[in-house]
Amino acid sequence: MRYLLIVLLLLCTSVATADVLSGRVVDSESGEPLEGVRIMCLMTSPDGLGGTYKRFATNVDGKFLTVVSSMSKVTLNINYLGYETFSKELICSGGTKDTINLGDLKMKMTDVLMKELMVDAKVRRF
Repeated sequence: MRYLLIVLLLLCTSVATADVLSGRVVDSESGEPLEGVRIMCLMTSPDGLGGTYKRFATNVDGKFLTVVSSMSKVTLNINYLGYETFSKELICSGGTKDTINLGDLKMKMTDVLMKELMVDAKVRRF
């Protein structure tokens, strides 16, 4: 019985594999890295029945690193104020490659700007 349990645990760990997804978000014109870019990663199963998502942001160098489940379809939605929304889809097949490097993801500045911004606040008296 104990040996059967050990074999089952080993089989479960070999099935539950993951890939590491990395990349860098930059401005398309200047090539400067963009810090604090919000990224939403949607992972759906191959049969399309279920999915999970993660939210994270880029660091000061514009880089990101996240773990995604193997054997899934991954959709990245990248948003940053003043830039057009960027989407990228890929399939994680669960092969021998553990790290998937997307390289530089170039974001274009948007033509739509805020017309007016009004801040309303009260000063606290001391």
